[in-house]
Amino acid sequence: MSLFDELQDNISDLKDNLKIASAKISENSKEIKKQAKIKLELAKEEKKLNDLYRKIGKEYYEIHKRLGDSEDTPISNYLKEIDMSIAKIEALKTKTDDFTSYSKESDDYYTGYINKISEYNENKDDTIYIDDNELK
Repeated sequence: MSLFDELQDNISDLKDNLKIASAKISENSKEIKKQAKIKLELAKEEKKLNDLYRKIGKEYYEIHKRLGDSEDTPISNYLKEIDMSIAKIEALKTKTDDFTSYSKESDDYYTGYINKISEYNENKDDTIYIDDNELK
């Protein structure tokens, strides 16, 4: 067998191996694509389920606030925690309004903003603290 024949056999074997590898890669990529589709569908359904849980929880909270349910149950403890959280959020929003009320149209916007921050840091006693017992 000549060197040329051996080279031709090696190239032929290489072609066959590349065809096999190409087929396996194609098959694996199809499988990965199927798995990705399933995982995406699963994530969408889980998000949908969590949104439904959230909606039920919010509706339940609003119903019990309207009815004035004050039973001592684990649920009523969660309702109190939600009330405290809402109160803290509102207090923090009130505090951040000081920063957002400064007009962006002002020629001295950035200087004014920095002055506001400095003023805030100097007056840290203005921070609103809410005692959990006051919300009960």
